[in-house]
Formats: sequence, C-alpha cells, structure tokens
Amino acid sequence: VESREETYELCYNSACQLAARGDFEEAERLLLHSQELWRESLQADDPDMTEAEIEAEMGVSRVQLAYILQLQGKTTQALALYNSVIKSRPGDQALTAVASNNIVTIKKDRDVFESRKRLKAATAEGVEAKLSRHQRRAISFNKCLFLLSQRQSEQCRTAISSLEKEHPGSDLPCLLKAAHLQQEKRPGKAYHLLQEYAASHPDTAVRVQLSLAQIQLSQGEVSNAIVTLEAIQPLRFRLAMIKTLVSLYSHLGNTDKVKELLHSACAFHESGQSNGSSSRDQLQMLLQFCANYHLEAGHPETAAETLDKLRRFDSSKVSTLAQLVLAYSRFDSDKAEQLSQILPALKSGEMDVDALEKLAGLPRSRRLRTAEQRADTGAAAGAAMSELAKKKRRKKKKIRLPKNFDEDIKPDPERWLPRWERSYNQKRRHRKKGPQVGKGTQGAAVASGAFDPSEQPSPDPRSPPSKTTATSSPAATATPAPSAVPKKKTQKKKKGKW
Repeated sequence: VESREETYELCYNSACQLAARGDFEEAERLLLHSQELWRESLQADDPDMTEAEIEAEMGVSRVQLAYILQLQGKTTQALALYNSVIKSRPGDQALTAVASNNIVTIKKDRDVFESRKRLKAATAEGVEAKLSRHQRRAISFNKCLFLLSQRQSEQCRTAISSLEKEHPGSDLPCLLKAAHLQQEKRPGKAYHLLQEYAASHPDTAVRVQLSLAQIQLSQGEVSNAIVTLEAIQPLRFRLAMIKTLVSLYSHLGNTDKVKELLHSACAFHESGQSNGSSSRDQLQMLLQFCANYHLEAGHPETAAETLDKLRRFDSSKVSTLAQLVLAYSRFDSDKAEQLSQILPALKSGEMDVDALEKLAGLPRSRRLRTAEQRADTGAAAGAAMSELAKKKRRKKKKIRLPKNFDEDIKPDPERWLPRWERSYNQKRRHRKKGPQVGKGTQGAAVASGAFDPSEQPSPDPRSPPSKTTATSSPAATATPAPSAVPKKKTQKKKKGKW
C-alpha cells in the first residue's frame, strides 16, 4: 500500500497502517512528518498560537509516536513523551487513559505508587465510553496483572470476574486465573483449568495451549508438550513452532519425526497455502533451517536437495552455493568440483585458517574435534605441571650453626622440652625463713623485745618522767583493732528517681 503524504491526516493514517503491519521505522518517519505538516497548518490558521497549545493539539499524534517508540524498545523516549502529554492536561480523557496505561506497562512494578495512580486515571468514570473494546480489554488486563503482582488476592479475583463478564470470549481471564492459582501454590488446579479450557476452545485458545505446553516442559513432560504444541493449528507450520518441535524431537532422539515434520512444512509453504505477503520469505527461512539441520545431522543428500531449492530463489547468494558445495563433497565429489568453479575468488590478504575451520557452516568430523580437544587439554596440563614444578624448586638455605659449636659433643635430646619437663630437672625445696611474722588471726599482735612491758626496766620513782618513756608507752600508742572501727553504712540508691 502506497503511503500518501499530502496532508497530516493521510500521513498519520498511513503511519498507523504501517505500525499495524510491523514496519515501525517507516511508521515513525511518517508520524514525524505528519507532526511537521500539522504544526505548519496550525501556525497558518493562528499565528499567535503558543508552543504549548500546539503540542496539546497534537497530543494524539504524540501518543501514537510514543507507542511506536515503545514497540521498538525505546522506552526512555516513549516515557518522556507520555509524561509530557499528561502534563499538558489534554481535554480528551481517552488520550489520558491510553497514555497512563502505557506508562504502567513500561514501569510495571518499579514504582507502585505511580502505577496505581495511572491505573486509577485509566479506569476513571466516563472513560470507558470513549475507548474501543480492545483498549478497554487491555486496560482491564493490565489492572489484573498489577493486582496480581502486588498479591492483592481479593481485589484481583474481583477484577478477573469483571473482565470475564465484559469479555466472555477472551482467553485472558483463564490465563489470569491460572496465574493466580500458581501464585497460591496450587499448580495442579491451574494445570487442570488450562487443560479444560484448551479442550473446550481448540481454535481460539492459542495462548492457553502455549501456557499449558510451558508448564508441561517445566515438569519434564516432553511428549505431552509435543502433543499440545502440534494441536495448535494456527501456528502449526510457523517457523518458530517448527524450530521448537524439531528441538523437542531431537531431545527425544526421534529423527524420523523431524524429517516428516520438515517435509510437511516445506510442502505446506511451497503449495501456497500460507497467507500473507511474507510467505516467500517464510519459505526461504524454512529451507535454510532445513539445510542447516540436515548438514549437522549427517544427511548430505537431503541437504543438497534443499539447498538446490533455496538457490532457485537467489542464485547470487554465495553462502548458499558454499553450503551446496560442502553437501555435494560428502557424496558426489565431481559435482562439488563443478560447483566450486562458480565460487568467486578469494580476496588476497591474511586469513586465519583455524578461524575458518571453526565456522558453524563448516562442521568437522568428531574424531578430529576430539583429537584437538585432547591436544589442547594435554598442552594445558603440561603448562600447569611446569608452573607447579617451578614453584616447588626453592633455593636451599645454608645451615647456620650456633657459635662455639662442637661436633664431638652430642646435643641434648631433651633440648626442645621445657626445663621443668626434662628428666634431669630437680625440683627446688622451699626453705622456711625466720620466724613466721604476720601469721595468725586478724588483729593479733606478738609482744617481743622492746614491745614487751614485762621486759622493760622499772623506772626510778625519784627521777622525773622523761619524754621518751611517756611517749614510748604502748598504752599511749595503742590503736583499736580493725574490728572495733565502726563501718560506714552504705546508702542504697532509690530506684526510678534521679
């Protein structure tokens, strides 16, 4: 479909159409061009219009541009655009609801308060009438997911019930119920719920069947997961589904099923039953995947046949021709030699042959790989042993003998023991020194010598008393015993008061 860029309305509609088809880069370019045309139109109609009024008028286009940036993974730029539109306070409540909902999908549970505030704005009264059915379902689903992440069980059940009533044909309520049961640690009930819904809605329960297959794989039920995936008719011959089934069959070792699956998928796409303009691209990618698988599995004849089909689409592709030469070299060397003459000459320059041999498109034999691995491990082990031997080689230190060392005298064998543990050690005897002074009960005193009054000479009554006799009398210098000294009473501190 050709895009028309005469007016900003046509340019905006073309951008929305390209975004729906998945061409986000071209849609972004057209939206920016539509905003330029819109700005020129607004300034031509009203030259006094301010920049804030112009941005508020172009709110729809800016939100759409933010949505396309979000789909491309440019979340920072998208978040800035959403916030600027909300700050401009647009008069359209639907625009505010869509921007708020998309802000929640970007932030998720990083800012709980902000997400709760935006969800409240997206689900305000009077907004639902201005939103489409798809937009209402998306906003309700995001609200349920937010409540589920916050573990608000009762509110989450209420929101799921309202979503189920408003959209009875949708499989989103079933998925939310299963997630809620899984959160409440009831995986068995969640598994049975998904099984019942998938059995009752085989044509529309694609997401439920994928969730069921994921649970089966997490529980190790590979065969049941294969049955569940093969039952999804809308995705049966999609490239992603074929790759998944091939890996699961290879895990089980069922190569016959892999060949049958690849053959049926190629026949389906070659017959033109796949709808859409990208069916040719899908067939080319499928043929390339089949050729790579058969080369790795050791089926060169089937790989050569597949590569011949792929070469019909683009005969100038060198990689396809190189793989074809490789496939023929394993069973028809003459054909490989003939095709190798078509390959372009290599450019002169330095090339790393080992790097070329390790390319994914040039698989080597198992014996060669194991021999190289053994050689690498042997070389690494030899290097490690040599380094260890170098570490063990230490210089021998010279023996330093003590001074006055005599070689004829045998050293004492007990020289490493403490002195008190040696056999020739003699314990010292403690001798009693003099009279035992200071022994006895507390306060006892021994009267002897100059302090014994019976040994003192009697003074002459006719001589006057001397100072020495008066002061040296033991009665005058006697002090009371320690037990007689009154003890000072200690006052107890009163608790709870300062």
